[in-house]
Amino acid sequence: MPHNTRSVLITGCSNGGIGSALALAFSKHQELHVYASARNISKMSDLEAIPNITLVSLDVTSQESAAAAAERLRVVTDGRLDYLVNNAGCGYTMPYLDTDIEIARRMFDVNVWGPMRVTQAFSDMLVQARGMVVTIGSTAESLGLAFQSTYCGSKAATHIMSEALRLELEPLGVRHLHVTTSFVKTVWFQNVPEFELPQTSHYRPVQDRVAFMASGGGQATMDVSVYADRVVADVLAGQCHRTFRGKSASLIGWAMSLLPRGLVTQLAAADSGLSELKKIVSEKQ
Repeated sequence: MPHNTRSVLITGCSNGGIGSALALAFSKHQELHVYASARNISKMSDLEAIPNITLVSLDVTSQESAAAAAERLRVVTDGRLDYLVNNAGCGYTMPYLDTDIEIARRMFDVNVWGPMRVTQAFSDMLVQARGMVVTIGSTAESLGLAFQSTYCGSKAATHIMSEALRLELEPLGVRHLHVTTSFVKTVWFQNVPEFELPQTSHYRPVQDRVAFMASGGGQATMDVSVYADRVVADVLAGQCHRTFRGKSASLIGWAMSLLPRGLVTQLAAADSGLSELKKIVSEKQ
């Protein structure tokens, strides 16, 4: 790779998602070479014909996979990585009382330990380049959303850990940007299997509402390419600490910082069916 070319590694770049859109947005800048990664390279076919994008196999749940990807890039980038974008993630919608702990554990392995594995594997290259780590977060990191307790927990953990990471990277000359992401139009919810609560669930009377939330809740969204362009602009401008991106992201950030927390969580739960369930339970008593 030419010495005047800067390198970008992005995790979770399967077709139709945020990672793929970020890879395309970074690739518009010819001084950058993008290493787009996913567990399965065949799922990144939208990116394979672009000259300054190289596809890399990387499973964020595997220490060995992260180490192998780092060694591959070390050879072609002269041991430097300018930008690491920790984007890979997965979700899980289920009432707390009905949560399958093994499914939740696997989600935490992707959302929480995945960024740590990858950042550790590429840390020497980031220090060598005096580069930047970008963490793609979620507005769920600041709220306890009904039926998404474990997802919110995983994103909250990632947010707090990335704040500590920023402090620890600063003396090494490496910057960090946390991108709190709201509603973005991707294929995320198209890949969600048909939702059904356990037959014994206390929430069966409002299953339709829970399923609606599991499918995205009909929220207005920002086009993923618009989102990606804005995030890339933030990164290349050297913005650090935290930024809010996605549909109504700044408004959500304002609400979470200024309004009483109880009011914000109540507003977020307005369409969850919990009020309806409370009425049903009261009538049975």
